[in-house]
Amino acid sequence: MVTLLSAGPSPQVSPVVLHRWSVEARETGTTKYLDPFAPGGEREWPYIRWTSPEREIGFAATELVPSWTAAAPPGAWLEIEIQARAVTGGLTKWYVMGRWAETGADIHRTSLPGQGDADGDVAVDTFVAARSVTSYRVRATLYGSGGGVRSLAVMASAVGQAGRGGPPGSRAVELDVPRRSQKVHTGHYPQWDGGGESWCSPRRSRWCWATGGWGPPRPTSPG
Repeated sequence: MVTLLSAGPSPQVSPVVLHRWSVEARETGTTKYLDPFAPGGEREWPYIRWTSPEREIGFAATELVPSWTAAAPPGAWLEIEIQARAVTGGLTKWYVMGRWAETGADIHRTSLPGQGDADGDVAVDTFVAARSVTSYRVRATLYGSGGGVRSLAVMASAVGQAGRGGPPGSRAVELDVPRRSQKVHTGHYPQWDGGGESWCSPRRSRWCWATGGWGPPRPTSPG
């Protein structure tokens, strides 16, 4: 468990902290899971599970975002959950932050909408607290066999608590980005969130890389 980045309170900067975790599964069991998009109907899965100790954030956070690297080949899949403690002292329920596998052979990779309650909600990959939270636990459950979690991290931030408008005298900077359109990928890989037309984040990244000259080199033809 290592704190990689910690920004203290500032009139202009929202506090942010990133925690890395070492995952060592301790709990085992079996459970049934019905994926409406996967063939075969309801299946019973063996699982191994790791739950972190409660981790103090160091400030009143409004958002938690987990990230991970894992192996989940056919026959295995991963579920990540988060539970938080509100500033009032109460614990939230466990929120599912994502179900993931390398392929669609066993489950449909997905985030889970509709989890909102009085404590917060999940916006795709982000837990958004209704009341600020001071600590959290994260849980990784690996179903099936042949998989493993290589790394797990959680970023906590106090979005909206910084001063608005930036430092005095600051101004917006317009980047002269090259023309790109995600629409050219309409219909590509529709099983992944509707296809390339919906992939706005990769497109924005390409704009920034191209502007700064940081992108990977274009492949060249042999000879």
